[in-house]
Amino acid sequence: MKSSVYGLVLVAALAAAPVPAVAQQQTPATPRTEERGGMHKHEPGVGALLQLRGELQLTDAQVARLQAITQRLEAQNQPLLQRLRDAGIPVHPERRARVREMTPAQREDLKQKLEANRPTLQRLRENMHGAMRDAREVLTPEQQQRMRDLTREHRARQGKQGPHGRTGPKPGSRPDA
Repeated sequence: MKSSVYGLVLVAALAAAPVPAVAQQQTPATPRTEERGGMHKHEPGVGALLQLRGELQLTDAQVARLQAITQRLEAQNQPLLQRLRDAGIPVHPERRARVREMTPAQREDLKQKLEANRPTLQRLRENMHGAMRDAREVLTPEQQQRMRDLTREHRARQGKQGPHGRTGPKPGSRPDA
């Protein structure tokens, strides 16, 4: 139950995460995780593509198209996110930590709120998938392959660290005998 609450809050948080205006920045591309000491705040979805513009060698035209997709996604999601906020559901990534600190009764209350708002969460998920589908069309086949490789690397690192940067088993879990 705990993981399903986290998962649903994660969907809401990812949909609410702001995407950087990378094309307007005159700084070089964001360094990879290893080059910054392991701490890496990444953007979800289309934001990840924009954040990796240097590694993906995105052109200015591609960045502009990705930003347009991001703006359209934000406009689509704004009323949905407001609906979740009005229902008392945390929608920002930094608020996910609150879920881990909740009592069982508070978690159950959140689970019920999430269940009642399942259509809204589903629409957010569909919007994100649609935006990623549109974003993939902006990339060349080589860039798409590079993004798949980077995603695999990221997942492999996460698998070693755990979903929240921890190493070893989850707190409270029992090691296999």
